[in-house]
Amino acid sequence: MSNTTDLTFGSLNLSLHVFEIDVVLPHEETIQELTDSLAAEILKDKVQIDPIIVDAKSHVILDGTHRISALKSLGCKAVVTCSLDYSNPSVIVERWIRCLSSLPDALLTELEEAFRLYKTDTHSAMDEVDQARAALAIITSKTTYLSRKEFASVEDAYSLVRRFDGIVWENGLRFATLTEQLALNTIGAPYEAALYTHPVKKADVLRSGLNRRLFPPKSTRHLIPVRPVGVMYPLDHLRHFSAADAESSLRQILESSTPVTLAPGSTYRGRTYDESLLQIRGN
Repeated sequence: MSNTTDLTFGSLNLSLHVFEIDVVLPHEETIQELTDSLAAEILKDKVQIDPIIVDAKSHVILDGTHRISALKSLGCKAVVTCSLDYSNPSVIVERWIRCLSSLPDALLTELEEAFRLYKTDTHSAMDEVDQARAALAIITSKTTYLSRKEFASVEDAYSLVRRFDGIVWENGLRFATLTEQLALNTIGAPYEAALYTHPVKKADVLRSGLNRRLFPPKSTRHLIPVRPVGVMYPLDHLRHFSAADAESSLRQILESSTPVTLAPGSTYRGRTYDESLLQIRGN
């Protein structure tokens, strides 16, 4: 592979670097349980397997917030990143949809009170949320509920999502996060209900990261044309950071690797991706 850390795909340039860990900025909160689980995996593997995806200009994290949190907990002073131009139209931001396998009457009553829910049809509810006239909707296999709760911004709308998370957890339940299409297709079986949330724009993501007013965990989903994975950068190098040595080590990894391109729909490390993947250490 070329000794450069820059990779070009169409109009999109991807740059692999090793950054000081405090330079990159999260735009979402983390779940401690997931951070702890990832930290244990990284400690076992002794490498950072995949780069953290960041906006080149602002260094706001687009994907990998929990991995950053895990690496920090392990004493890492640096992190391998993939920087890209977030304004490029080929980079897309979507929302994750929270799905519940059951919606007990007691939980529904609490949600109705918390969010001032009223019954309506699904199409109207989704349109109201998409047009930012309502903060959220709860779609079930039988009925759709739209929130009358007032909100002034996308940040306010997602503070209600944070409240939803809290109510669900306080009731001893958990939710799955699915893509919008998959979530809507699985209401009724295997999921009973879905939380349809306010759309997020790129400007919202950047503002959140730069202003440190974070979204709840698993709010945004970013898609890029080609996602680099499988760098396998040594954990010890991230703990004992030297800028010159770090970039040199990264270049050596790239020079000695034979990348493999995986088509959209491929499964990598137990997860199926809608994007193409460039597995750096594919040999």
